[in-house]
Amino acid sequence: MKKMVALCFSLILLGAYCSAQTSTSTTLGLIDDNSTFPARPLTIQEAYRLTLKRSETLAESKEAVKSSLAQVEQLISALMPHVSFGATQFLQESPNIPGFSFIDITNYHMESFSASQTIFDGFRDYLAYREGKLGVKSARLSKARAESLLYQSVAEAYTNLLMFQRQIKIQKDTIQTMKDQVAFLKYWKRIGRARDSDVLSAASQLAQFESQLELTRGQESASQDLMRFLTGDDARFIPEDIPLPVLTSERQTFLDQANSREDVEAARANLEAAKDQVSIYRRSRLPMVTAGGDYFLNNIPFSGNTHYDGNFALSMPIFDGGMISGQINQARSAEKSAVQALSLTERTARNDVNTAYDSLIWTLRAVQSLDKTVKLAAQNVEAEKSDYKKGLVTNLDVLTSITTLLSDRLVQNQNREQAIYSEAQLDVAVGGPSNKKEELKAALEENSSKEKP
Repeated sequence: MKKMVALCFSLILLGAYCSAQTSTSTTLGLIDDNSTFPARPLTIQEAYRLTLKRSETLAESKEAVKSSLAQVEQLISALMPHVSFGATQFLQESPNIPGFSFIDITNYHMESFSASQTIFDGFRDYLAYREGKLGVKSARLSKARAESLLYQSVAEAYTNLLMFQRQIKIQKDTIQTMKDQVAFLKYWKRIGRARDSDVLSAASQLAQFESQLELTRGQESASQDLMRFLTGDDARFIPEDIPLPVLTSERQTFLDQANSREDVEAARANLEAAKDQVSIYRRSRLPMVTAGGDYFLNNIPFSGNTHYDGNFALSMPIFDGGMISGQINQARSAEKSAVQALSLTERTARNDVNTAYDSLIWTLRAVQSLDKTVKLAAQNVEAEKSDYKKGLVTNLDVLTSITTLLSDRLVQNQNREQAIYSEAQLDVAVGGPSNKKEELKAALEENSSKEKP
């Protein structure tokens, strides 16, 4: 009697434990086979925010902006007057020349303020300043483009992780179906209605499905590692599902938007800067006029009554051995290179839009067709099982229908996640993500102030 009570008590505890495990598994989805990292839910927007804060590539882009701003500070100084203060202490040996006591001074000093200003240099300093500002614009646009491309990387990793977790669930459902089929065949074998080969073929198929599940778990684990690398968060993520996208705009709308995305505008700014560089070297042949002056607080003994002076200077190159011509030719080559870079960037933007748009259209159509295919394949599995019981079909027909259903569900899952990723690609192709400014303003707020000069 005591043994029976103990057995019942053990069964109750086991049932409670299994129930708790089932509840946890239901809550955490597929996070039931790896306890190294704590599991937590994740949205694609949160993954992007975390990646923006963690990305070394984006940090390098921010430093490039700061460097460009510092360069502009240096260039603007050429447009401003320069004022300096100087002090000199003279020590010399006395010449001891009879009758020339006015030069017999061995210790004296001089202090003065000096100022200089460029009057005319062909506006080269202004062009250099404008070129520097274009460099800042290009750096900022490149940083914004890096943010967009980072979103595409996050979207790819996120949709892959979501796809593998859904695939694991599909494979688990199929394995459970196959286990039920094996149990059914074993029962029929005992009553003489099934052969050993029927049981063995079903068990073999079950083992194959289980091995495929382990491979998928490995792929899911690798996707988790990539997501942890991107976000810098040591967790085991449960990605939130994303609904299928809806394409509401024509292709030309996206092509027009891509014509003004960040990297295209940056290439245009680089071309303008290259043109300014050509003008700067061309104007090196023009004369340069500068003005300067000094105010002496204490002058040398021979000019003790002189308190200020001024000067104008004119310089103009006559012969420089071809240096200016070489600089102009080099700048022209850089300008032509910038033209080609702009053309390539524009064509790349258009190609990105066309590729993503086509992928989104065809994957959405494929998913729509596969929804019907999966529904029919599931009905076929039930029909094959029913016909097998009636002796109308063989066990091989039943196993084939289960395998076909699994294959159709996996293809449907892959196309579904591809459609979601294609939407992200299209968003990035036109300069997105479209919600970047609104949803990520808080995430970037703490870093934007650091870019100020």
